[in-house]
Amino acid sequence: MLQEAENKQETDILQQAVTLVKENQRLAREKEQAEEDLNRANRRNKLILNSAGEGIYGLDLEGNTTFVNPAATEMLGYTGEELLGKPQHALIHHSRPDGSPYPLKECPIFAAISDGSVQRESEEVFWRKDGTPFPVEYVSTPILENEKLVGVVVIFKDISERKKAEQALWESETRANDVLNHALDAVITIDEKGTIETFNPAAERVFGYQTSEILGENITRLIPENFRSGHERGLKNYIETGVSKIIGIRREVAGLRKDGSTFPLDLGISEMRLSETRKFMGVIRDISDIKQAESQKQMQYELTRVFLDSPSLDIAFPKILQTIGEFMEWEIGYYWEKNPESNALNCRYSWNAPCLNENEALKEFKTSSIGRTFEKGAGLPGRVWDKLEPAWILDVSEDSNFPRAAFAEKLGMKSGFDFPVYFKKQFMGVVEIFTRQVRQPDDHLIQMMSHLSGQIGQWMRLKKIEELLNQLNL
Repeated sequence: MLQEAENKQETDILQQAVTLVKENQRLAREKEQAEEDLNRANRRNKLILNSAGEGIYGLDLEGNTTFVNPAATEMLGYTGEELLGKPQHALIHHSRPDGSPYPLKECPIFAAISDGSVQRESEEVFWRKDGTPFPVEYVSTPILENEKLVGVVVIFKDISERKKAEQALWESETRANDVLNHALDAVITIDEKGTIETFNPAAERVFGYQTSEILGENITRLIPENFRSGHERGLKNYIETGVSKIIGIRREVAGLRKDGSTFPLDLGISEMRLSETRKFMGVIRDISDIKQAESQKQMQYELTRVFLDSPSLDIAFPKILQTIGEFMEWEIGYYWEKNPESNALNCRYSWNAPCLNENEALKEFKTSSIGRTFEKGAGLPGRVWDKLEPAWILDVSEDSNFPRAAFAEKLGMKSGFDFPVYFKKQFMGVVEIFTRQVRQPDDHLIQMMSHLSGQIGQWMRLKKIEELLNQLNL
């Protein structure tokens, strides 16, 4: 029995010894694996540092360099040995971009060491070993061990090319602004919603707005009301489908000035893509003078055709009034003829736009005109006879020398324009036209009608002679 007990005790000791050996072997393997993992991690971290394109270096709490990667040494011009253990600020961050000293206490990297805050900068420079600076963007991040600050790691990149690009862009924008500011044509840019973003001096002259008044407003402020919905639909459709009938094509459209007047303009629109956004640039030319010159020629052609095609003045003159009214886009016209017997003006011919045919107020105004005579100096026709020059009234209902004012006000009549008709120096009568809109005096139109007045007088003289000869032949 004693021998069995001793044998069992030896067996237990042997088993414990085997277990201990196995545990030691396991611990040894785990230690070896841990060391291998640590070495692998160190190699991986070193590989990352060595292959990173950004410069990376570490600092201890005194600001001395603890590690540095190849990208950093290449950008700075130092070797790793020249940087390790040395005060980073004194070597590469000692001065500001203008060359003035950069105190250590004002350095953001030093602040990261002092208070453990993350610091980012993009308007500073680092200094190379050869004494030359280069612009950098950097972030300084605290290093913590067991929640204790032990240093910082700084990651930086050379942003020289970006700065050059920014400078080139600034210079390009400056040149572009110079071109826009001196351009003869109006140039306006809008975003996808139609918001005005640029408005050059020529646009100020064309539309009557100051740039400060119109920036941020919608482009519809410059479009007559009856065309706004069409513009908005067209812009929305283009944004959604990319299909447009106006991009890259010059066309004639109507513009709206600050004073409420409309005018013809030549418009060319181009598209600009900036990152993910689209802008639209309109180059605009006021073609009022061109259109007026064309309208003078076309009106002369139409008036000549009227005289050639009309067998008598009774047929010709209402068409003359119609031609003048339609080209001016006015609505009512009269011809006041000088009566040689009474030495007064009588209303001989009349015309009105078809839209007024059923207007009862027009009938009253027409009756008050046809049944009236004017002596020299009386009423609008009499004033034109007296001075033998055109007269423009902004609002006839407020004119003190307009006997038909009550009828004009009831009709909603506003602006009136009269000009004399003569042959050589012989006064023959007055052409009178009205509109229900307030129209500002138009010097070009006045000059054009002054020129036509003599031609109309000459045609009338020829037509009267022609009619007289026809009567004699009968």
